[in-house]
Amino acid sequence: MEIVKRLGEIFPPHSERSSAIEFGASVDVFHGNSLYDYEMSCWKVFCIQPDPILYENLMIERRLCLNVDCLSPNGPSLDEVFKNINVTDIKILLIKNTTRVMDVLKGFSLGDRNTQLICIEQKETERALVNSYLQSKGFRFQERHIVSDIYVKDENTKLVERQIENIFEI
Repeated sequence: MEIVKRLGEIFPPHSERSSAIEFGASVDVFHGNSLYDYEMSCWKVFCIQPDPILYENLMIERRLCLNVDCLSPNGPSLDEVFKNINVTDIKILLIKNTTRVMDVLKGFSLGDRNTQLICIEQKETERALVNSYLQSKGFRFQERHIVSDIYVKDENTKLVERQIENIFEI
């Protein structure tokens, strides 16, 4: 099962219309790790891509694209980027295609944005630090799915339990 399908089970795109961030967005989608389904359900999905060439390709496929390098020494944080955009609630944060997950997380005020679900494509070596940081912000680890860890906000998110997948399905 693709990551975005699993996210859709946990937080269905049609349950409400809100905003989301896809940090490290690209046209290439591996393991279905794109919030395109949410975009098609009238969510505002901000696709952030620091590389200008990848950004040009992304603009053809996606609606709300930003060419911002939040990881460069003089680059803005996610909070600084969204300070100039009139969007208060960002329910989902998807981080992919970066080795600097903590830098992205520390530059984004999860509580101020009412974030409910975080999905991070990350290596095993980064998991303990990220998990500790997100626990301190009121999130709990839900599960590892393919190459991504899924975290949910404890107080508000109603989880949909994982259904057993038919592995023999063609």
